[in-house]
Amino acid sequence: MLYNTVLDPDGVLYIALGSSSGSKYYAWDSSNEAFFSAARHQFNVPEFSVVDVTGDSFTITTYRADTMAALDTYTVRKKK
Repeated sequence: MLYNTVLDPDGVLYIALGSSSGSKYYAWDSSNEAFFSAARHQFNVPEFSVVDVTGDSFTITTYRADTMAALDTYTVRKKK
């Protein structure tokens, strides 16, 4: 599982989530580096994400729909 926490990051954060709708999964091209991506994975199973927002942070946690195992968590915190 990946885990990242950042404090007052600069710039724009883009998060592309997996699909829980039964999308068609294509072969993974591991030779194609995604220089713009901090992390990539494809387990060929539906996934879903839960967003938790508090007064000083938000956290996105992604889970496998078949086993409910947490795959990745990302938290953004602001300075107090």
